[in-house]
Amino acid sequence: MKPKTITIIGEYENFPQILLEDLIAQDLQLLFISAGQQKDARFIEKFDELETLAELEFISCEKQACWEADVIILYNPSVIQSKILERIREVATQKTILIISTQSTTINFKALLPHSKVIEIQEKEIKEDTLNTYFSLGEKKVSTPLDSH
Repeated sequence: MKPKTITIIGEYENFPQILLEDLIAQDLQLLFISAGQQKDARFIEKFDELETLAELEFISCEKQACWEADVIILYNPSVIQSKILERIREVATQKTILIISTQSTTINFKALLPHSKVIEIQEKEIKEDTLNTYFSLGEKKVSTPLDSH
């Protein structure tokens, strides 16, 4: 059986360590959107230091990566260009989109991605370990806190 594919768009070099460790401990294919090989090399070094079951790949085309994905993670969406969201909209249909924000944002992702299951959380919720069970990756759970519904 092919492993679940997760596409990660955003500042992956600052991706929350606790979530990264959770993802790489599973039999997943992780597709990181990237345009810079130097950044990739530093991230690969960090990744290689951790014990992993996951397969890591860098890809420059966000539309292709999202097409292949079962789940899409947008990390720190305030720095993601709106044209990227437009490009992925049609291939994100019927997919779960996890938005991890480092700060408050006024972007209405549910309106931008109306045919996707959008789950928004703040990065501090991951660090504080206040996650529940609305979004699951295999046996692992990642979600929004109950009081945000």
